[in-house]
Amino acid sequence: MGRWKEDAMENEENHNSEMLAAYLGVNHDELIELEYHVEEDTSNDGALYGFTVYFPDDTPQSFIDQLSGFDHSGYYVSLPPHWGEERDDDDYNPEEDSTPPDSSFSL
Repeated sequence: MGRWKEDAMENEENHNSEMLAAYLGVNHDELIELEYHVEEDTSNDGALYGFTVYFPDDTPQSFIDQLSGFDHSGYYVSLPPHWGEERDDDDYNPEEDSTPPDSSFSL
């Protein structure tokens, strides 16, 4: 793989982690220190229901506590399928979201 492609992939990964940190309301530097991973939640026929972000078992409780307001249990957080889309409304609340899903976003 060429250096340009590696840089582009790294920039995209950094952009996605910045968007995730902003969406979750956590510090980007704290988030990237964790070895989290994201999986798509899909139906058997491939319909995208959302994403699940898994955090390692040794994630500090202080970080987990910052995730209040999100559907989470222990060390994972469930996100809607369109979590990465830009919002016009600065007061956007993911719990009150009724926007139809857009499966064009991927991590």
